[in-house]
Amino acid sequence: MQRAPFMLLLSCVEPAMAQMPAPDRAACEAIVARADRDAAVPGAAFQPGVDVRGNAVAGPDLNPRPEIALPEEFRIPVQPLVGAFLDRPLPPALEGMRAAAGELVVRLSDGRVTFNGVVVGGDTDAALIEACRNLLAPPPADDAAPPAP
Repeated sequence: MQRAPFMLLLSCVEPAMAQMPAPDRAACEAIVARADRDAAVPGAAFQPGVDVRGNAVAGPDLNPRPEIALPEEFRIPVQPLVGAFLDRPLPPALEGMRAAAGELVVRLSDGRVTFNGVVVGGDTDAALIEACRNLLAPPPADDAAPPAP
C-alpha cells in the first residue's frame, strides 16, 4: 500500500511523538536492547593510508579523479499520490494528482534530516529510547507503604 512510507515518515516527526500512543513493553525491550547494542559497537571510521591493524598502506586512489562538488543540503519534495489516501477511485482526469505534503531537507555536513523544518530521526530516536527506558525502569520504592504483618 502506498500510504505506508508516508505515514511512517510522519510518525517520525517530533510533534507527532506527543500524539503517538506509548509503545508496549515488548517493543520497548527491543528498542532499548538495540540502542544498547549499537552503543557498545566501537567506531570504525575510515582512516586513509592505514589498514585495520594500524599499518601504513598505499591510498586507494592511485589515479585520483576530480572531486565532485556537492551542495550543502539536498531538498526532496514529498508529493504523495492523492488517490492513495482516498477510499474511492478518482476521476480519470485526476488519477496522477499529487499533494504537496512538504519537503525533506538532508544536510550533508552532519546528516541532519528535517521535514517541513522539524527534525526527523536522531533527536526523536533519543526521545523514544528515553521513554522506553522510563517505561522499563522499576517503579520507585514506596516508603509510605505499611510494614507487612
